[in-house]
Amino acid sequence: MNFRFKKEVESAVELTARGGALYLLQSDKYSVLDLSGEVVKEVFFDDTKLNSYVREPVGIGVKANGDVMVIDNATKQIKVFSKEGYYRLSFGVAGQNPGAFLSPTAVAEDRFGNIMVLDSQRGDIQIFTPTYEVKTAPVSVSSLPGPVDMTYDPVLHRIYVLGSGGRILEINAVNPSDRKYYEPESGTFSRFHRTPDGVFYIASTVDRSSVLQRYIPGKGAAWYSDDNFLGVEDVACDAAGNIYLLCPDYRGAMVRVLDPDGWYFASLVPRESDAYGNIRYPVALEVSPDGRTVYLLDEGKRALEFSADGAFRHAYDLEYACSAAVDGAGRLYVLCGREGKVYECSNGNAKLVCSVEDSRTAKRCSLLEVSKKSGDIFIANTRNYKIFHFTGGNFMQPFPPGKSNFKRFRSLCSNPMDLLFVLDDRQVITPLYRGDVGLLAGPETEARGGMALASDGCGKLVVLDKKGLKVLRPAFLDND
Repeated sequence: MNFRFKKEVESAVELTARGGALYLLQSDKYSVLDLSGEVVKEVFFDDTKLNSYVREPVGIGVKANGDVMVIDNATKQIKVFSKEGYYRLSFGVAGQNPGAFLSPTAVAEDRFGNIMVLDSQRGDIQIFTPTYEVKTAPVSVSSLPGPVDMTYDPVLHRIYVLGSGGRILEINAVNPSDRKYYEPESGTFSRFHRTPDGVFYIASTVDRSSVLQRYIPGKGAAWYSDDNFLGVEDVACDAAGNIYLLCPDYRGAMVRVLDPDGWYFASLVPRESDAYGNIRYPVALEVSPDGRTVYLLDEGKRALEFSADGAFRHAYDLEYACSAAVDGAGRLYVLCGREGKVYECSNGNAKLVCSVEDSRTAKRCSLLEVSKKSGDIFIANTRNYKIFHFTGGNFMQPFPPGKSNFKRFRSLCSNPMDLLFVLDDRQVITPLYRGDVGLLAGPETEARGGMALASDGCGKLVVLDKKGLKVLRPAFLDND
C-alpha cells in the first residue's frame, strides 16, 4: 500500500471525507485535515454548560454546505456545527417516537439535502428534511443483524449499511424495497467507506487482529494490517507484481500473498500439510514468474515444490541446501553451500548444472541467483566477497575485479532486464551486472535495514526489512 501520509491520533472515533478534506472525530473534538494530513481546524467539545458540548461522540457526517453533524449518543441528539466550527442547532431526542433515537450510529446527507440517521437499536434509518423535520416512514434495516455504519452514494442514490456480522445491505433510496446484500469475508465489522467505483474499505477484526479489509463485489476481499509483515523471513515476487512472504511462524500458513499494493489476499502451504512429512523450518522462498509454482527450502536439507493453491507436488533431497532461485521459465535451482554445487530441480529430479571447484571456496558459497533472461547463474561467496558467474555451466571470471568492497552478502536478485542486484551489510543495493553490458559501476540505492530482495516483472525491487516492505524503482532504470 502506498501511503500519502500516516498519522498517529488518540481516541479516534470515526473518519470521513468530503469536499477535498478529511473530518476526524475524536472523543473530545473533531478536526478538519487537508489531504496531506495537516490539521486545518479543530473544534473542541470542552464546555459542559453549552449546548455544543458532546459527551459521547459516536459518528460524524458532513453536509454539502460544509456543516458538520456530530452524533451524541449520551443525549441521543445530532449536533450541527457550521463550516467555521460554530454550534448551530441540535435535533432528535431519546425515545421511540418518530424523530427520536435509541442508539444513533451514523449520519449522512443525500443529494437532495435530506439527512439520514441510522439507529442500530431501532434497526432503521430515519430521514429528516433539510430543515431537520422528520419524514413519516423510516427505512427498516432489521433484516441486517447488528447495523453499525452507513454510507451514501449520491450518483446512484443508494444507501449502504454495514452489519457487524459480515454483511453489507444496499438500499435503493427511491424504492427502499429494492435491496441487495454483499457478503465480504468473515470478521467483526465496525466502520466502512465506499469509493465511487464501488470498492468497500472496512475496519474489522479478524483473528483478534485489527485489519483494514478491501472488498470488491464479485472479486472478493483482501486485508491490510501491520501484522502482514510480522515474522517474515523471505520475500519473492511473480511477474504480475504479487508479493509472496515466507512466514514460518504464522499460524495459518507459511506463505502469505499480497497484491502489488500490499493487500493480503491469499495463504498458501498450510502449516499442517503432511505431504512428504511435516515441513520443519522453511528458510527460503521462490515463486515462478507466472505465480503457478511455489518453492520452499526446508531446514537446509530439501526443496519442496507446491502448486499455487498450496498442493504438494515434489520434494528434492539436497544436503546443505542454503539458497534457491528460479529462471524465467520457472525452473528451480538450488545451491548446496558446503559443496558449492548448483542443481536444477524439475519434475521430481535434481540435476547438477555447475559447481565451484576449489573446495575451500565452495564451502563459503552462500547465495544463488539465476538470470530471468539468459539463465546465467551467479553465486555469492563469503570467502573473498566475490560473485561467481556461470554461463551454460561454464565458469566465467569472478567479479568485481580486484578487492571487493562488499560486506556480508544479504541477498541477490535479478530482474527481467537482465540486471543483477546485490544487497549487503553496507545497507545499499548495488546494480552489479547486466548481460549485454557486463559489469556496472552503480549507482547504489540506500536500503537501511534491508534483509532480502526480490524483483517483479516491471523492474521494481521489493525490499524486506525489519519494519516491513518497501517497493523501489531505482532511478537509473528509467534512463535505459
